[in-house]
Amino acid sequence: MALADPERHARWRRTLATVLTPRHAESLRKAVGQAVDEVLDGLAEAGPDPVDMVSGFAYQVPVRVLCELFDLPEELRPGLWGWAAQVRAAAPSTAAFGAAMGALFGVARQLVEKELAAPGDGLIGSLIAGLDEDARPSADELVSTVVLLATAGYESTAVQFANGLLALFQHPDQLARLRDGTVTEAAAVEEILRYAQAGTGFAGTTVTTEEVTLGGITLPEGATVFISLDSAARDERHVDRPDTFDLARGAARTHLTFGAGAHYCLGSSLARVELQEGFGRLLRRFPALTPAADPAAVEFTANLFHRYPRELKAVLR
Repeated sequence: MALADPERHARWRRTLATVLTPRHAESLRKAVGQAVDEVLDGLAEAGPDPVDMVSGFAYQVPVRVLCELFDLPEELRPGLWGWAAQVRAAAPSTAAFGAAMGALFGVARQLVEKELAAPGDGLIGSLIAGLDEDARPSADELVSTVVLLATAGYESTAVQFANGLLALFQHPDQLARLRDGTVTEAAAVEEILRYAQAGTGFAGTTVTTEEVTLGGITLPEGATVFISLDSAARDERHVDRPDTFDLARGAARTHLTFGAGAHYCLGSSLARVELQEGFGRLLRRFPALTPAADPAAVEFTANLFHRYPRELKAVLR
């Protein structure tokens, strides 16, 4: 979808938007909460030793949520978990990443074949059942949709959890405000999305179609412009004290984490539900959660798209 011509993109997006709505995201909140609780149950069994919140929490929740989003049959779930492990291990190898994506296409194709034969209650089944055959996306488009949503909904959300937890550990006063309910989970998530972005700082390129002046610099027609969403989130003309992490001021208007315009993230509502449930349930289950080491000394890793802590050890009790 991201690479489709504008007319095809608009048609495809309108079709998906009939299912991926804020109401649909809210309908999944209970299932998302249960997925988070399953992960927390696993952490609770880890014992008194510090646990890695990156591998043990951040990368666990999104896969379970994807299984719920697609209502993935039990026989296909190991394939999705295998893809998730491959993707994480692939960085920074483009060949390994390509192999991982091939595995995901296999799962996606099996899911689409099943849903075309007998639509279920998941997103793809709802999409098929809710449209006339003439308006229905092709099988290839449905496969690409599964791949797109899985790719966008897995690692980006996992990294957002990891970077958000690190920001909270680095600002214990803000962690305390979220823990005691001084700020809402919804507001906290918006500030985490602004301040602790998941990306590498580079969001893509665009090309000028005419001469344009930006920041006092004139760019000629045909110039390639590199866009940084991180920079936009720290623009002092739009955000007061942009380098201050303040959960109370969290609002969607302070960041462009989900993009804007025609390519605004279709999964933004579900991502918000997932992050709200994840952070909220984590702190309610483990109110004494603290970093096991100085968060300022955390080592970072990066791949083709994201930058995040290599590990983030924490004491649960």
